[in-house]
Amino acid sequence: MPVTLSDIFAYIMNFLGLNSVWDIIRMVIEVSLVSYVIYKGIQLVRETRAIQLVKGLIFILIFSKFSEILGLKTIAYLLQGAIQLFGFGLIVLFQPELRRALEKLGSSGFQDIMLRKTDEDRVKTISAIEAIVQACAQLSQNYIGALIIIER
Repeated sequence: MPVTLSDIFAYIMNFLGLNSVWDIIRMVIEVSLVSYVIYKGIQLVRETRAIQLVKGLIFILIFSKFSEILGLKTIAYLLQGAIQLFGFGLIVLFQPELRRALEKLGSSGFQDIMLRKTDEDRVKTISAIEAIVQACAQLSQNYIGALIIIER
């Protein structure tokens, strides 16, 4: 009996536990979100000096697993405690970056997060900022105050 494309598709759907189109959509959304979070995490590590911290965490995790495998209970217990404290340490060390990310998330709308701005929009924004900076410099030289309102 020849195998048809629909048989292959049904086998894959059954293997992945997908019963409907909504399961596929949910899976695609989930994979997309996880990929985006991992991508942003890698960007955060590259933009800061966090790579040394990540290497240290990986070393502690590997050493912890070896100590569990070899039956070194005291060392494994201490390393598990160190791993838990490492999580709090990361929050403290990355406080400025986390704060900046949360401020950006809070200040930008949902559209800014989901829809990327084009280069033309960025150029317009930068030129508007430069014009405001020049105007403020001239006002400052002439000791003139101003109330500047910027519409989103």
